Amino acid sequence: MDVMTNDVVFGEMIYKHRWFKKETLSFFGKEWDITIVAKAFSGKPITDEQRNAYQWLKDNLTEVDNILYDVTSGYINDNCQEFAEYWSGARMVNTPSDLAQIISLKTILFKKDGGILVLSDCPWDEHGIAIQLKPDVEIGSQDIFL
Repeated sequence: MDVMTNDVVFGEMIYKHRWFKKETLSFFGKEWDITIVAKAFSGKPITDEQRNAYQWLKDNLTEVDNILYDVTSGYINDNCQEFAEYWSGARMVNTPSDLAQIISLKTILFKKDGGILVLSDCPWDEHGIAIQLKPDVEIGSQDIFL
């Protein structure tokens, strides 16, 4: 049986190797069903750092949308020729809707120390990409961050 909690900040979460729930968020002018994950081992509780990071995200969704667009579109545009080796439809990103057609937002992971990673599927990397929002903004293959 799944363990559940009603966290004061995250709300209702289920534990199965990590605390998680589904949430619909809007990025790039599109609604996404995203898995919200608070990393935890052996059923440990959600940390205050994770709560603070989640609250920051919820309080700054417009800013987060802009950061995600700027960082990800820049990453794709800067590396488009390289990605073309693995992505037959490689193209530049000029608008948020362009980006929404290229990547698929899947998970927002809150690390125990308050770090935030947005995990996305993409056509050029079978493992997907990660956009780190905290502690610093960075982007790359999920393998680098996980």
